[in-house]
Amino acid sequence: MVTKPLADTPLRSMRKEMKRLVFDLMESYSAFRMKKIPANEWLRESDKIVARMNVIDEKSIPARLFHAQLLITQERSNEAKWILDRVASELTYASRRPEDWCYYLYLTSLINRNEVYAEEVTREVEQIFAQNPESWQIAWLLLYLCREFSKSPYKKWAFLEDQFYAGCTSPVL
Repeated sequence: MVTKPLADTPLRSMRKEMKRLVFDLMESYSAFRMKKIPANEWLRESDKIVARMNVIDEKSIPARLFHAQLLITQERSNEAKWILDRVASELTYASRRPEDWCYYLYLTSLINRNEVYAEEVTREVEQIFAQNPESWQIAWLLLYLCREFSKSPYKKWAFLEDQFYAGCTSPVL
């Protein structure tokens, strides 16, 4: 039986390119964290990737959140806050993806730098993770939000081991 391959529609092509760009972004981040590339090279490469993502889909919430994180990293918090304020108005409870909402909360905690707010964000992200234990993205955010992981490498490794045994194979984790 011969089947005709699915035609590459514009929407399908856009999704495919966005997935590739997310992969490129993660690959660049991994190279930076493993000290294979310096921070300025990672930022420059990530800026290009995120700019391309925003050209492809200017309404993409993940792309705008990536952009906000880069701005925070570059100490351009006012610009990042402006993006986060726009994204917040679009993240309605019914339509938001848990990963997007948790990433948004994480980024706002970086800008606010308020201990009480950070603890509230951590509790909310932990609750969302309890409902979505298969989400490696939320697990990754918890690595940075939970104070106990920064205080105890053992607890951090135990958490990562739990993720692995639950089926997570993300190279980011």
